[in-house]
Amino acid sequence: MRVIWCAAGLLLLTVGCGKPEVPTPAKTSANQPVDAHAGHAKHEHHSSEQKKWKLTLETEPTTPKAGEPITLKGHIQSQDGTRVTSFDVIHEKLVHLIVVREGLDEFAHLHPEVNSSGSMSVSYEFPKSGNYRLFVDFQPKGQQQTLATGEITVAGPTSPPQKLVANVSNEVVVGSIKARVDIQASKPETVMSFQLLDADGAAVTDLQPYLGAMGHLVIISADGREYVHAHPTGDATSAPDGVVKFAAHFAQSGLYKAWGQFQRNGDVLTVPYVLNHESDSASTHHKEH
Repeated sequence: MRVIWCAAGLLLLTVGCGKPEVPTPAKTSANQPVDAHAGHAKHEHHSSEQKKWKLTLETEPTTPKAGEPITLKGHIQSQDGTRVTSFDVIHEKLVHLIVVREGLDEFAHLHPEVNSSGSMSVSYEFPKSGNYRLFVDFQPKGQQQTLATGEITVAGPTSPPQKLVANVSNEVVVGSIKARVDIQASKPETVMSFQLLDADGAAVTDLQPYLGAMGHLVIISADGREYVHAHPTGDATSAPDGVVKFAAHFAQSGLYKAWGQFQRNGDVLTVPYVLNHESDSASTHHKEH
């Protein structure tokens, strides 16, 4: 399969181109190679106002099928056709590839290999059939961090996603870990706080930095048109109370799904959370208790 990705501004994703579990409705309101830690923005919100990029993608085998290893190969070029061959490091990697299934019930955070010509390659096994959205978070050398997006269809037994609904509880259980999610919405940014607790209800005190930070937060709107990649509000290299906070900007009201990612004992824990964001008022929901 060879696909020309024709989107980079997110509003083009559903116009010009081509669910981890949803545990339980929450509301919010309001609206390198460089040092691995250099240039860490506390939040990045990518919108249609950003520079447009094209991606060419090829898959091996040519027809991607669910449950089978797939190699994704591609490169990025600017609107004038100039190929991106050199990247700055952002959070210890040259490229961050976020893969979500339409319906947001499947999520992956991958890091393709990038060669000297700017060609990217990564292997991935799509867990289910369906349409997937791909968000390539990157920074052309010497320029600002930006985004290219696209879609890919994966064959296999039909497996429609469940309807996306907002969490009614602020607690999410992933394996043996419970996460309490506190959302404090105000203008211009919303703070999402994750407190990680062990099976006994005690704070997880041994979180490790993941990709140069104490956590990463990806937020995508239900329609796939808005994408936010947020980083912790501070530069701490530990979280002795098990709490990591993120600041994020939401472009508009609506239903969003967030994935907080944290590392413990070398393993990455992904905490999904669905929220309904209201941009025109200011209050706090789901305070920790």
